[in-house]
Amino acid sequence: MRRRLAPVAVGAALLLGACLPGDADEPDDTGRSSSSSASSSSASATPAAKADTFDEPHRRELTQEQIDRALPTIDDVPKGYGPNMSDGGDDWEYKPKRCAAVEFNSPTVKDFKKKHHSVGGAAKYSQAEDRGGGFLGVWIDSYDEPYPLAYFDEAGEELSNCAEYTQASDGFQMVTKTTPITAPQVDGADRVFTLRIDSGDKAIDRLYVRSGHNRILVTQMTPTRRPFDERRLTKHAEAVLADLKKDS
Repeated sequence: MRRRLAPVAVGAALLLGACLPGDADEPDDTGRSSSSSASSSSASATPAAKADTFDEPHRRELTQEQIDRALPTIDDVPKGYGPNMSDGGDDWEYKPKRCAAVEFNSPTVKDFKKKHHSVGGAAKYSQAEDRGGGFLGVWIDSYDEPYPLAYFDEAGEELSNCAEYTQASDGFQMVTKTTPITAPQVDGADRVFTLRIDSGDKAIDRLYVRSGHNRILVTQMTPTRRPFDERRLTKHAEAVLADLKKDS
């Protein structure tokens, strides 16, 4: 039987939830803090499906039921975490505008989402600030066409032009800084991109994965002083893909 925990209302976790990229009425952008810094990796490639036919279950267009089954439950997250109910939006303006690409939030990406997004879902969990204020979130989004690898290429290419940029929304403004980090290998992925955002004493790490028609995002929050560690991100991305592989 799955454990049931009451939602935790945590300032840092709510901040994180308001800033995460995703689709299907889930948050799309970076956090609402007075300032933030990010370190990012270039996209890394892994072998794609044979002849790009995407016949494998984890690369096909998904159903809502498949997504719901593949998302992590409370039993899959660290002890002491509870559901996080935060929300966000995708109405950020970027200066320079080209820097929206490193957060998969460019006009081209938004247009593709509007035209081709089928279904999506998210699972978000966090812990109380007095217990570390950690966060873990997983987004799965599926499209009626293969998710363009060009968006991963563009994100990696724009890093050198976006060492620092500004984001603004509804009168709120923040500065984001980026430095390169290495993207991990993810079994079952066609392409991977990693982004780190520093928000005060917290570091927000994002792992974007493309698998055929699908884009997966895994996000964690840890203390800024802690070095980047991809193991939890990779574990949950591969768990999603493994579940989808079985769900034919």
